[in-house]
Amino acid sequence: MPEFIDELTSIIASLSVDCSDNIILCGDLNCLGVDSTHVDDRLERALDALDLTQFVNSATRGDNLLDVLASSSSTLVSGVKVDDAGLLSDHRLVTANLTTRCPKANVAYS
Repeated sequence: MPEFIDELTSIIASLSVDCSDNIILCGDLNCLGVDSTHVDDRLERALDALDLTQFVNSATRGDNLLDVLASSSSTLVSGVKVDDAGLLSDHRLVTANLTTRCPKANVAYS
């Protein structure tokens, strides 16, 4: 797992150099932590070093927190919920409100 975290950190750091906007990371990272409210401490340290805030803070599969929703801006993410969603999957459903913006198209008039 340390190799995965190192590679993920490297990719996000590279994106951060080229991206002047905010970053959102989400998915099943399978990096279980010491309890149901934390991911692996190495992943937590990596997210912290990348200035990403992890918003999921309860178990997403069994008693483990495996699914991540992290952002470089805490104002982008709100209303994070973890729900069993009728047990359709072995993972719980993570939902959230994301604030985005759509840039206006440049219109040229002749």
